Amino acid sequence: MGHPALWYNYKDWPEYNLKLVSGGASSHDSYGSFDEELVNIKHPVTVGVAHQFTLKDERYHYILDPAGPGIEVLANSRAANNSKVYPSVFVVKNPKARIVGIALGHDAASHDIADYRLMLRQAVKWVADR
Repeated sequence: MGHPALWYNYKDWPEYNLKLVSGGASSHDSYGSFDEELVNIKHPVTVGVAHQFTLKDERYHYILDPAGPGIEVLANSRAANNSKVYPSVFVVKNPKARIVGIALGHDAASHDIADYRLMLRQAVKWVADR
């Protein structure tokens, strides 16, 4: 689930956010720089990724839905002008599928960062069970 897939897009399909995203975002900071901090460096999605890096993006305000299956947070986002910390890379604890949520990736600025690209490649491999 990449950047816009974590948004509350489908008011007529509430099961999407509940079961596949285990929550979602309905707001974000203005486009700008913020820090990514890995909290699980041993997961196959984050292994080898720098423990902290900075990028320019829309920092999504992902909120967990307690009625959903839950998530395992792999990375959080922190902004200098905002004390709130939000999950930005996570695994949804869906019993029937491997799902990775990645709130990053609004435009080329994120995709130009080697650590972001590494997480993306590793997420695809992990989801595909390879």
